[in-house]
Amino acid sequence: MLSFAALRVSVARCLLAAALLASVQAGHAGAAEPKPWTLRGTYAFPYGNGTFEIDNELAEWRLLNGANVPLLTDTGFSIAFEDGAVWTQKDLGVASKSRDAIESPLGDGTLYAVHFPPKDGIVVHYELTRFSDRPFLLARIVIENKGEKPVRLSTIKPLVFQGDGNGLASEGVQYAVRELTYQGAFPVYGDLPQRQLAIFNVVKHDLRFALGLLPTGQSESTLEFTPANGHWQGAAVCDYKPGLNIEAGSQVVSDTVWIGYGIQSASDIDLYYSWSLSELNPQPESLPEIRAWVTVPEDGNLDGLVAQGNDWLAAGVRHALIPAGWESKPGSFEGASPRYPKRIQAAAKTLRDAGLEPGITIDPLLFWGRDKGYNAESADGLKWLNPLDPAAVEVIGGNVAELRQQGFAFIVLEPSRIPDDALKSFNATRSAANCAAINAVLKAAGDMAVYPQARRAALHTCDEWLEASAAVSRMARFGVNVGPLPLDANSLKKPSEDLVAALRIWPGPLEIQGKSPGSVQKACGEIFGRSAMAALPVDAGTQSPRLWQLSHTRGEMGYVGSAILAFQGQGTHLLSDVVLEQKTPHRFWRSNDGSELKLSEQLSSNQTAPLIIGASPVMDHPVLLGISSDSSLYLDRIANLSWNEQEGELSGKIEGPINEGAIAYVFVPASWQLTSGKVGSSSVKKAVNGNTLALPIEAGGATFDLQFKRQS
Repeated sequence: MLSFAALRVSVARCLLAAALLASVQAGHAGAAEPKPWTLRGTYAFPYGNGTFEIDNELAEWRLLNGANVPLLTDTGFSIAFEDGAVWTQKDLGVASKSRDAIESPLGDGTLYAVHFPPKDGIVVHYELTRFSDRPFLLARIVIENKGEKPVRLSTIKPLVFQGDGNGLASEGVQYAVRELTYQGAFPVYGDLPQRQLAIFNVVKHDLRFALGLLPTGQSESTLEFTPANGHWQGAAVCDYKPGLNIEAGSQVVSDTVWIGYGIQSASDIDLYYSWSLSELNPQPESLPEIRAWVTVPEDGNLDGLVAQGNDWLAAGVRHALIPAGWESKPGSFEGASPRYPKRIQAAAKTLRDAGLEPGITIDPLLFWGRDKGYNAESADGLKWLNPLDPAAVEVIGGNVAELRQQGFAFIVLEPSRIPDDALKSFNATRSAANCAAINAVLKAAGDMAVYPQARRAALHTCDEWLEASAAVSRMARFGVNVGPLPLDANSLKKPSEDLVAALRIWPGPLEIQGKSPGSVQKACGEIFGRSAMAALPVDAGTQSPRLWQLSHTRGEMGYVGSAILAFQGQGTHLLSDVVLEQKTPHRFWRSNDGSELKLSEQLSSNQTAPLIIGASPVMDHPVLLGISSDSSLYLDRIANLSWNEQEGELSGKIEGPINEGAIAYVFVPASWQLTSGKVGSSSVKKAVNGNTLALPIEAGGATFDLQFKRQS
């Protein structure tokens, strides 16, 4: 028999074992209370003046400044199912961890993963990728169904600011967002409340960080951040409308959260995010570019479209779009007579005969014909294709091929009106169905241009257009195809030079609504008769950037220069703030007289026209700076530019038309002297403004050939 003392020890051991077991079970059953950060196992990734630190058992993370003061703490995630259940990382128990070397389109790096124990047959993985030489991280949630039954997913929030005590005070934080939706590979600036990039500037700590979304095409995703109770609240939300079954043995991956921190400028944040998007979302090759098209309301007709097209031909608009609503029966591909001919190819011919390139709007998922195994019928009697079925993809491709054969030059895809019950029968989200449909059309389009439908009311003001361009301009520079925006023709009746320049910056197509204001054909020609200016926002951390840098021209002599535009209201930047893509000294000059500006010069414009400044590299030979009277300095009109060092010859061509009274400026270093030259048929006078030649250029353009000799 045990002694009393031995019995007491035995009971104590049993109680201790029971407590340990309960602790372990609690760890796997959920509701684990997080430890203080100083007691957690973490990975820490410093960059610049910031450090990202993540708990390697709970997948919560925080952001610290250069003095290791937490600015954002306990950031987690949540998952919502259709039955109402909501899980957070605190409900999933203590996780295991792993890390593996990876290769990706963004570079080599390490994948850090937190693997939570199974809960109701579901395993959740939190994955964080850190790259060897990139100033950003990627985070995502992977949900794996290891059970025997499907579960229906509603929402994943791969990032959640938790509670009022998250550390990120709303006071003293400058904030800007980029409002976009993604239609397949196309970013579309829209009026839907979807935000894909948020830039935070914590002024007190001189720390910028940004949160962005990189889409998978499976969910409607957005960033929802707002100041409340003294702190920033919100989440990155991936909404799987109208719900998605995670079948047994399968998995779902959330959209990726792009996390940039410690980056020197908002412009660099814009650069790295846009580059990441372009690398992870392959674009259709050689998509034909259309600068603008005209259209009519959905209840309009072909006669009205022809009249509208003829009205805009003189402004350089050559394309006309038949809008949605043209079919007699949805999906039949037959025109609604008498508004459109029954044989829609007759409409294409009518538009071509009028000198216009015809386009047409379709819902690619509408289907007309006998039921097949790849379609569903909705309660209203309409039939819908399942774009996840290869057989349905072939049908979509056949429809596109028929439109091409009928003479259409481009297709605009409206977001499908496929009802939720049809999507549920396909186990497809609305986003996935639209994305697959766009990809099917692009695959079959051949030499036809394809664009998603414009998604918001027409813009009117310079500020609105600058905000829209800020959302997509950098992406466009990386080859991302941008969706269209509607333009109300009434805004062009008396356009300011600011508005004309802002419209020229917009990198996507313009959908014109309304009659041409014939009195401003010059302004319209500047907008529609030329390619968009490849411009980037310098002050990208503001909602409607006022300072822009244009792309540069290249010739046989290499890098030439760029233009800088300061719009009205801009007065907080210096020339030294401008980031140039060539790490060589530059000469800044005024576009009105070619005179030099100092780096300490403040950029401001109090007029209705932008301040235009040229930036040209400092070289030991004569350089063409640019041409006055144009917001892009006509850098896009310079061709065959060449410098011959041995002959001392600077030559090239300035292509017309250009504004009357335009002056080309050539900077001549003190070590060189002009000996002779011609611009068109006129000899160049040797009069020099300081070291700058001022060469009048006729409206039709001109070739130039200038001879110099080196001073001894």
